[in-house]
Amino acid sequence: LLCIHPDTGAILWSQEIPATHAEDGWSGWLREHGYASHTPVCDGDQVYVFCGKTGMVAFDMDGKETWRKNLGTMSANRRWGSAASPILYGDLLIVNASEESRSLYALDKKTGEEIWKYESSKTELTYGTPALAELADGKKELCLAVPNEVWGLNPETGERLWWANTEMRGNVSPSLLAIKDTVYAFGGYPRLTTLAIRAGGQGDASGSNLLWRSQESSYVPSAVEQDGYLYWVGHKGEAFCMKADTGEMVYQQKLDAGSGNAVYASATLADGKLYVPSRRNGTFVLAAKPSFELIACNRFDSDSSDFNGSAAISGGKIFLRSNETLYCIAAE
Repeated sequence: LLCIHPDTGAILWSQEIPATHAEDGWSGWLREHGYASHTPVCDGDQVYVFCGKTGMVAFDMDGKETWRKNLGTMSANRRWGSAASPILYGDLLIVNASEESRSLYALDKKTGEEIWKYESSKTELTYGTPALAELADGKKELCLAVPNEVWGLNPETGERLWWANTEMRGNVSPSLLAIKDTVYAFGGYPRLTTLAIRAGGQGDASGSNLLWRSQESSYVPSAVEQDGYLYWVGHKGEAFCMKADTGEMVYQQKLDAGSGNAVYASATLADGKLYVPSRRNGTFVLAAKPSFELIACNRFDSDSSDFNGSAAISGGKIFLRSNETLYCIAAE
């Protein structure tokens, strides 16, 4: 875990986290994304790092470890490794540990104590990060897409409130997108599906809460929303724009992102633009509007390694990570 000054790139502190259990072997598809697929989350007092089979580890802002919690040491049948990132909800730290224990956990963020655990074998091959939907009455629901279903849970207790059957068989890699009380789910294999579901259901909400479905979807990257439109760039380098209320496709445009699995990173929305790193052909900048406009494609000619992580944007700075280097891009 590295703490890096955003203005200078100086490493303020670094901490090694020794593995307590061996991860899946460095072979096959695991080599495509590596062991650092989780994004840490920070509340200003502590930073929380999900380390797969080594568990969740918390550090204070000076880099001192404050607690750690094991969340299982299992593997999925495909041995692709873990991917989901932790999220914060009040005093709870919530993580999808489907790879490690086929479970969702909520931990006390101050101590690491387990508050609740929702265990289900159906979470195997679920790689996305959960999302929090907000109902009209202000209540929150924790939503997750798993193979063949989307769930809504009470984030305070872990009780499953509703489920909706889907056509997303196989692995589900993209993270859910929750906009107020509407949940958008993407992915599946071999048949890709996008669907919109109204949160706030009870029991089987497959028919009553389904708003629309589409066969245009994303296999790996997640989507963002702007002014009633959904945007994403798929793993083959195609840019999509879809109406959020109907699922109607507005545009589908091929980018010069390369062949094969050209894009793993998700789009980042900022300043009316979408920033999308491709793995080997530079970072694409698209206008976040319902007509395709490629603003730029920028690359570092000196860096031939892969760019698998999404762009992080803060304070007018764009942070990009390749397999070799962390970059900061800003106006002078």
